[in-house]
Amino acid sequence: MRDGGAMKHLTGPERPRSHNRVAAIMAHTTRYAFKGRSRLAADAGISRSALSRLMSGRTKPTYMLLSRITRALESELSRHFDCRELVSENGQYPTTFVCQLLGCPGCLPHQVDSPDQSIRTAYAEVKPGLWSGDNLEGDADKWQPIPEVK
Repeated sequence: MRDGGAMKHLTGPERPRSHNRVAAIMAHTTRYAFKGRSRLAADAGISRSALSRLMSGRTKPTYMLLSRITRALESELSRHFDCRELVSENGQYPTTFVCQLLGCPGCLPHQVDSPDQSIRTAYAEVKPGLWSGDNLEGDADKWQPIPEVK
């Protein structure tokens, strides 16, 4: 009775994770680059745990939560955008690429490489500026060596 199957039955079926690109938008700011979740939560007037659950995809946000986060990000970025640019039901957003949404000349997500000079397989073909920023984009935990780096 103590096997993983029995425990899974007690916790219920695993819920599908929800899509958002809050972390990618935060990465384009200076204020939220360090201690970003705590600062954004404080600026938005929400709890850090609510923001963390949203960013990890473990919850779907309420309108109030989403509007507060949007307002704080708009204030920091000095630009207006629709809250539909933050969350999505299927990983597709009105503005496909996060760099295009924020006026960035083109960058790569921080998840691309690691300190041991490897790259996530999911990002191997990604070009600067051409990534959506979705929290489930490149969700694979597999890494591959970067051939150019020795």
